[in-house]
Amino acid sequence: MTVLTPPFRIVVVEDNDTLRELLVSYLERPGREVFAADTGDGLNALLASQAINLVVLDVNLPYEDGLAIARRLRQSHPAVKIVMLTARVRAVDRTAGYDAGADVYLTKPTNVAELDAVVRNFVARREDTAPAGSYILNRSARVLTTPQRRQAVLSAAETVVIEQLALAGEAGVEMERLMQALHESSGTAITRENLAVTVSRLRQKLTDELSTTGLIVTVRHHGYRLGQFVRLE
Repeated sequence: MTVLTPPFRIVVVEDNDTLRELLVSYLERPGREVFAADTGDGLNALLASQAINLVVLDVNLPYEDGLAIARRLRQSHPAVKIVMLTARVRAVDRTAGYDAGADVYLTKPTNVAELDAVVRNFVARREDTAPAGSYILNRSARVLTTPQRRQAVLSAAETVVIEQLALAGEAGVEMERLMQALHESSGTAITRENLAVTVSRLRQKLTDELSTTGLIVTVRHHGYRLGQFVRLE
């Protein structure tokens, strides 16, 4: 008997018609159903009629902003994943987003390829396709756990690096994108030299504290990728 996996259902909540249509069109893939709403009320109607897995949520919405919606959603539908999209790039805004319940916080202009990578990661986690003995990154605690259950506490910058690489999967992340993510997290300008130092120190920490080598792989003329699967929590 064949057991059919239900589609992964996504709601894009965005009041800009053009961007909403673009995101819906881009995220539609086999095995996914993508719905659209322009307000919190529209989202509520979909939540009442569909088993939603993920909400892509704009922060600056009319009537009820994304932060309020996220707090409410986290209480009423704790299993639903939340990806926030916003033009607010300050570290304090990112913190507010995570405090409200966001699982992932992405800044505008929206990088649709990065958003799709986030969705693929959530789909993989729902289907439990993470290989046995994966690394685990607890982003709120900033702790990386090895398959052997050894743990290392990471800095904020180190956590951002591994998070971005885990979201990207095998494609890896360009240096410029990593620099932007670090800038958005810290609020300070990041150069290639800063990034190289962060990665070097992270690799050394992984070796010294976890006896791990090869987790972060340099992709020549591009950036970095993970050498092994890291599950995000």
